[in-house]
Amino acid sequence: MVSREIAIVQEWHNALNTIDKEQLAALVKKDVQIRGPRGREKGVHLLLEWVDRAQVTLTPKRYFKKDSVVVVEELGEWHDPQTGAITGMQTVTSVFTLTDFLISGISRYASLEEALNTAGLNEEHEIKV
Repeated sequence: MVSREIAIVQEWHNALNTIDKEQLAALVKKDVQIRGPRGREKGVHLLLEWVDRAQVTLTPKRYFKKDSVVVVEELGEWHDPQTGAITGMQTVTSVFTLTDFLISGISRYASLEEALNTAGLNEEHEIKV
């Protein structure tokens, strides 16, 4: 059985990958902090705009957890908005911070090592799901 925090992050990935924006919005705080290669922003509206713009699916490969922080190593696949064909692939890592069982922060990192270090986790925090 997985923790409630990991289950919420799994639901988030499912909603992202099926482009269920209503479910995505229900899983995050209204002022969710979003950090990525282009900077730092906040607000659920920005998350939903990113979903439309990014045309990405994120497939979780590994999970790490400590308290209310979940780190997920993922396979990112970017898609052509017209054809749906994969236009790029990359392993990325996301850090999810949860508050009151809602996602309050999402940060993307280029490497697992950087994400784990930033989140204060290490390989010993890996959770098999």
